[in-house]
Amino acid sequence: MSGDIGDIFESFEGPRTLWYFMVLLMIVVGVLVIGSVLSSLHGIHWIEDIGLALAENPMILLNLAGFLALIALAITVVPIIIRYVD
Repeated sequence: MSGDIGDIFESFEGPRTLWYFMVLLMIVVGVLVIGSVLSSLHGIHWIEDIGLALAENPMILLNLAGFLALIALAITVVPIIIRYVD
């Protein structure tokens, strides 16, 4: 069993990451609905194509959710670190 840092980041999904993933999935569903309406009524197909691409590969959304969770953690921790450094 290899234990490099990439395996740790890929295997851990915290509650914040899962919450962001759920929100991103709801956004994708909204994009699909809006895209299908625009596609059928006005012939605008690119919005539906983007929504379908994201819906077909949810791992992209999970990776994006993990990245957003890391950014949120950094935004939370950096002010605390700065306060105790001074």
